[in-house]
Amino acid sequence: MTMIPEIPKEDLLLSSYDYNLPPELIAMRPCSAGRDQSRLLVYDVEKDCLTETLFSKLSEYLPSNSHLVLNQSKVIPGRIKAMKNGEGRGKAELFLLDGHPLQKTETGEVFRVLIGCSGRKKINDSFILEKENIIARIVEISSEGEFHVEFESPSFSEKLDEIADLPIPPYIRSGVADEQD
Repeated sequence: MTMIPEIPKEDLLLSSYDYNLPPELIAMRPCSAGRDQSRLLVYDVEKDCLTETLFSKLSEYLPSNSHLVLNQSKVIPGRIKAMKNGEGRGKAELFLLDGHPLQKTETGEVFRVLIGCSGRKKINDSFILEKENIIARIVEISSEGEFHVEFESPSFSEKLDEIADLPIPPYIRSGVADEQD
């Protein structure tokens, strides 16, 4: 019988992940010499020390019986600025979770979305997209906090590059994407 090691309890305290990261150490662009030449910080548990090296040397730090899982996901243009439709018309941000619609309807396409705006969100709340005069309407709310939103444009997914921006973290160029991204 194989013994399964005890898994430590998750540390969910935000303060546990606070550390000082000087702005000059935050990469604003990918490494121009190639991805394998990007910097890599390695923590040695046994020696309790940090080593700064290059990603191309990763194999030197992995035990021989390691399994390396490669993530080839791609960031999609998924950040959409909008205004609430109706009373109070405040700002909103719709964040697509997938680049493909869940379903096509007679009037548009439904996507999985996170919504950032003030106030409670409910089914049939609608938004007007800033870059296009397209209405986005909440058609379902999941228990996980995501929304199914219908974008009332039959070819919405084909226009994503024009309508949506790449999501850039707020600590990189104040969260504003540009052509190089």
